[in-house]
Amino acid sequence: MKVIMDTQGQPTSSVAAIPDPPERRRAVRQAYDTTGWVSGEAGNGNRQISKTVNVFDLSLYGAGFISDVKYETDAVHWMVLGGGALRASSRIRIVSCRLRDDGRYDCGAEFF
Repeated sequence: MKVIMDTQGQPTSSVAAIPDPPERRRAVRQAYDTTGWVSGEAGNGNRQISKTVNVFDLSLYGAGFISDVKYETDAVHWMVLGGGALRASSRIRIVSCRLRDDGRYDCGAEFF
């Protein structure tokens, strides 16, 4: 329970605290900063060019990235991470894609 005080420090009312929502992720995401590439949507018959994205977090099960283009929820793509001697590639499903204030998109994807 949260108690609200007036300007003299006297309690004015009490409000039940709202608990934080439960964590839905299966593994903790770690902050990460790298460039990745996301293919055009798999299986749509259209040979789209891969788009460069900024990956900002990773876990065993997914990634968060910033994109200049909007990705449709539930769409399937390939993501390639890294460069040089170490590269990783995985199929992804877009879980979320929200418009940012700067006109780009915050996207979340799961590996499968």
